[in-house]
Amino acid sequence: MYIDNELVFDIDKDYHELTENDDLIRIVSLKNLDDIEIIKKNIKPVYTPKQKSLEFDKPIHSTITTEDIIPLFKENTWRKLMFKVIDQFDEDVFTKETFNEYKGKIHKAYPLNKHPDDKIRQILQQLRNLGLVAFLGNRFYERLWTPTEFY
Repeated sequence: MYIDNELVFDIDKDYHELTENDDLIRIVSLKNLDDIEIIKKNIKPVYTPKQKSLEFDKPIHSTITTEDIIPLFKENTWRKLMFKVIDQFDEDVFTKETFNEYKGKIHKAYPLNKHPDDKIRQILQQLRNLGLVAFLGNRFYERLWTPTEFY
């Protein structure tokens, strides 16, 4: 199970310590254990990385296109800009270095930002949380939609 929340991780760790240590079990009532078990069953992971082979597959949302997603961005924001940049990539799998070719466009849109690399990383995390990008590990990301010329 992938846990992206420190509090949930601590609860899970405490639960296992209590249930696996015979000396501590006596201080916990059965109702406490039942409550903990219910909480554990209802916790949903924030993000589950997909297993990837060395050869990358097609996007998992191959029926979702740029035309489906772009209207969801209500205004011009970093997220919308990054989405448009990723949409222009030739490959579905990319790294942060892929953005180097587009840094002029990014700087033109946000000339006062002095830390564009940090912002790119932050927006990639946000796009991952929205389910539009997957982090594959080893610096690799995957676009999870099929690009189409729309804008």
